[in-house]
Amino acid sequence: MASILDITNSWNPTDPTVEELLAESTFGTLRQFTGASNYVFLASMVDQSGNEGFAVYKPVAGEQYLWDFESGLHLREVAAYELSKLLGWNLIPPTVIRQDGPHGNGSLQLFIGHDPSKHFFTIEQNINLPENPDRAVKYSELSSIERSLMELAVFDYISNNADRKAGHVLIDEKQRIWGIDNGLCFHRENKLRTVIWNFAGIEFDSKLIVDLQRTLEFLSSSIDMNYELCSLISSSELESLLDRIQTLLTERTLPAMPSEFRAFPWPLI
Repeated sequence: MASILDITNSWNPTDPTVEELLAESTFGTLRQFTGASNYVFLASMVDQSGNEGFAVYKPVAGEQYLWDFESGLHLREVAAYELSKLLGWNLIPPTVIRQDGPHGNGSLQLFIGHDPSKHFFTIEQNINLPENPDRAVKYSELSSIERSLMELAVFDYISNNADRKAGHVLIDEKQRIWGIDNGLCFHRENKLRTVIWNFAGIEFDSKLIVDLQRTLEFLSSSIDMNYELCSLISSSELESLLDRIQTLLTERTLPAMPSEFRAFPWPLI
């Protein structure tokens, strides 16, 4: 059996038809990921033309009970993807709901080819934030990888990600950053647990502000509409999401890691 490192996915995350491929292709063989707290499978998928792609299938039936999150983490996986699209950052691999999976209803996320030995703690070595005692460093001064990681940190803050482990940050062969395993997001209460605290104090520039403001305005006007993100999380969770976006628009920087409670996930990787 091929290792994850040897798997090449012919389906491209930038393909405008990728959501359709995920939604309509036929399930082939399943390979279970070991070590996950829930049942997670690498699924080979076959499209209508007979071409093979790969996706990560997370059935609802394989979810472990959590005292603070309701069943249906697959909905939050899709909501995270929809939020990433709204922001225009495309940090989350394309993700859809499949009710006809081999183990029933669940999420199906495009598999991103990557080296499993590379995660946030190895990628972090590329972070070399400029130091300027006379003024705050701005987002626009960061390198491409640093900007992507900062965007992911902002995303995790507003989505209230309770489980951003180092292993949930991937880097593909094109040096693009991806955030996976986003099922523990969007809780009403503060649940932020992340390994990415490097960017506290970095000033937002106009790009981040415009992206956040646009997303806030769109979601605020879509609460009573049938927009997909609004139907995937509860109304109170949506209100909390809007509050967190507004907080960042007011502060225009990410907060420092709090000292009064544990702000890291466990295990770290």
